[in-house]
Amino acid sequence: MIVTEIAITGENKFKLTSYFPKKNECKRIEIEFVKLEDGTYYHKSDWGEKRMKIVSTDCETYILFDVKMQKKEKTSSLVAMYTKKPELPDHLKKMFLEHGRSVELRDDQMILPTEVACPNEA
Repeated sequence: MIVTEIAITGENKFKLTSYFPKKNECKRIEIEFVKLEDGTYYHKSDWGEKRMKIVSTDCETYILFDVKMQKKEKTSSLVAMYTKKPELPDHLKKMFLEHGRSVELRDDQMILPTEVACPNEA
């Protein structure tokens, strides 16, 4: 899983800070989401626009969410889980798979990497 810190940054805002290996270095990405009136969270970057609906979180160690991304004329959807540790505990793996199936993803469409984290950030 992608190692991520979850931080409340203000009223109706939170930030995800993620670390992942890229070409022999550790890449750090910070994304701040703002809550919209419809209850979804929004972020815009060079990668396009993202709308995210939180499915489940403990606001500290994991966040499971549905994402709709738009870049130019294309819209794509996905289910994602970010965790504070690179290993995914069995109860979170079960939650991820059950939610993916509930939104009609097949098992072969759900990827559960064993580790995507920078070792020094885990």
